[in-house]
Amino acid sequence: MKTSFAICNFCDAICGLEIEHSGRDIRRIRGDMADPFSRGHICPKGSAHKDLLNDPDRLRHPMRRIGSEWHEISWREAVTETARQLVAAQREGGRDAAALYYGNPMGHNYQAMLALLPLIRYLGSRNTYTSNSVDAYPRMLVSRLLYGNQAILPVPDVERTEMLVIMGANPMVSHGSVMGIPDTKRRLSAIGERGGEIVVIDPRRTETAAIANEHLAIRPGTDAYLLLSVLNTLERDGLIQLRHLEPIVENLDQVLDLAAQYSPDRTEGVTGVSASAARKLARRFGETERAVWYGRMGTSAQEFGTLTTWLIDVVNIATGKLDSPGGPMFTTPAVDLAALSKVLREPGKYGRWRSRVAGLAEFNAERPVAALVDELETPGRGQIKAMLIVAGNPVLTNPGSARLEKALGDIGFLASIDYYINETNWRADIVMPPSLALESDQYPALEHSIAIRNSAHFSPAVFAREPGTRHELEILTSLISAIASERRIPNVVARAAGGAIKWAIGSGVLLDVLLRLGPQRLSLSELKRQPHGIDLGPLEPHLPQILQTPGGGIDLAPSLVMADVLRLAERFGRSGGSGALGGGMLGGGVVGVPSGGPGGVLGGGATETSPGPVSNSEILLISRRTLKGMNSWMHNLRSLSRGRESCTIQLNPLDAKERGIADGDKVVVESAEGMIEVTAEVTDAVMAGVASMTIGWGHDSPGAQLSVASGRPGSNINVVVDPGVVDRPSGTSVVNGVPVKISAVS
Repeated sequence: MKTSFAICNFCDAICGLEIEHSGRDIRRIRGDMADPFSRGHICPKGSAHKDLLNDPDRLRHPMRRIGSEWHEISWREAVTETARQLVAAQREGGRDAAALYYGNPMGHNYQAMLALLPLIRYLGSRNTYTSNSVDAYPRMLVSRLLYGNQAILPVPDVERTEMLVIMGANPMVSHGSVMGIPDTKRRLSAIGERGGEIVVIDPRRTETAAIANEHLAIRPGTDAYLLLSVLNTLERDGLIQLRHLEPIVENLDQVLDLAAQYSPDRTEGVTGVSASAARKLARRFGETERAVWYGRMGTSAQEFGTLTTWLIDVVNIATGKLDSPGGPMFTTPAVDLAALSKVLREPGKYGRWRSRVAGLAEFNAERPVAALVDELETPGRGQIKAMLIVAGNPVLTNPGSARLEKALGDIGFLASIDYYINETNWRADIVMPPSLALESDQYPALEHSIAIRNSAHFSPAVFAREPGTRHELEILTSLISAIASERRIPNVVARAAGGAIKWAIGSGVLLDVLLRLGPQRLSLSELKRQPHGIDLGPLEPHLPQILQTPGGGIDLAPSLVMADVLRLAERFGRSGGSGALGGGMLGGGVVGVPSGGPGGVLGGGATETSPGPVSNSEILLISRRTLKGMNSWMHNLRSLSRGRESCTIQLNPLDAKERGIADGDKVVVESAEGMIEVTAEVTDAVMAGVASMTIGWGHDSPGAQLSVASGRPGSNINVVVDPGVVDRPSGTSVVNGVPVKISAVS
């Protein structure tokens, strides 16, 4: 029996694992008590690495589809054919005729991510898409606008804060997003133990709200209105205090002039949060020395995601909380991704071109995934004819799922790098299986850069990869060489192109260089001597040195978001403070009673982005995650699929009664985009006029080979989400606040 130590890379918490095994036979997985960051904590996903290792549905060899039959092929054939088809599409239809999409697991694999960057550049297509545009673009874009780089991300200093305001996020389930926080419950509970408080602002009484001091229910998509009223109150009560930020902050007065129009009395009819509750919250936040306002999925994947994310940062800055202990701070990671992205000239450039059909702005040389289905369907030069999907299942995770599935089925060539034949790649021509996390060296560079405490942790592979699989690093660098060969570059040069990248990354040389040049001045050999990781201390002040803006300061009034305030005013001015969004079907009145636990510039050619007014028969749909479901493929892991049904739509009892729906009934959810059936869960945890549905489900595609997931397929929320309705600045699809009709199944 051997004990090995590893890192769980299934989410941002990067919990340490202690694995007892005999060969490849895992006997037990538990939390690594000696890991200074996770301190022995793991969630059910950590133990599920054993299921993934042993899953008979997981591919062990490259596969090629001929008709409806799958056949094992060699790696040489798989890579060569994929490269041949991508290059052939580009020769016929231009560089953009070949597309690439990658999902969020790539961010949890430093070797694959480093290899993917040169592949993207070498392919040279503007049809590059990532899962970032589903939920993270607003956060990244605001960081680019305010701090000069998409990778300069403020992280709540949870360990020292006295007041944590959580807006549209549920860290008790997510373990933090752009806020890595293992053992979330203990760390959040510690805030109350030292006399602090947690306030959750969300349309649903989430698992985090259940342990918070106060929960304020807010109508989906109106967060920016509430934040403007908070700024309004802070200004009127003399609580605007830049403090140490005074020398570097510009144009705060312009933002405050805007906020002057949004008193809590005006905004309560739109948000559902009472004027008194908004004022009390603003005053407590302004008066608390160590406080932080934090938002994520609910504040990003909505109609005003960029504007809301910007306003959260403005509130933190205007009260002097940014870069101060207990407030939003910046990490000191051993590998500095912000510095690296600057060297690579990828700080998050914006708007250099627009998508061919919908006119959506590029960000960081990528198109928003909201543009993907149009680029697949619409004829003309640049229409996607061949595509490579890496670690993604966009048919389940992206809006417009039904259209997307059909369009991918009609494409000339589709290849996938994935563990499984899933709901997307069952229509692919070639699927190439990568090795597992436990079969690869791990250094969570991205996660360390967004963690609530500075640390560094390297874990070598626990097992050798299975003979039929390849590391993603090997697959991606082989593709670089094969594409070079297809472009008639001499073979010796083509092989050298991928081989040099593979050696630099795979040998650890590049990681060692990045560690030595990083702010902590570590080395790979030092990390290898510390199998449990190294604690590097609490978050530290970094301003103004960390800024990469042209003038070295923070301009709080970038034209892109200032112009979007006009769109906000027009949106809710049209709907009215006491109309469809101000009362009626959304429950009427306002809320503010504590509950819970113990204590022009936007660019021409952009598509119309408003979901339109909500009628009295409609409900606003929001999404939610479960603890066991970070990615859709996890639904095929047996230990994560046990228990009661996870795919449900939560309805308020008032809405259920009005529609004759009882708990457990099957209901029809319908929008202009599509229709699904799902099981109703009647609960007062969700506010009236709002429904909440889990994401990542819909495992009923006829060709997918996921035996566990297909036994409890659930329904795909993205079938009813229109990809053309977006947050205009970022191009992020609106998946929170979608108007739908819900009725009982006849």
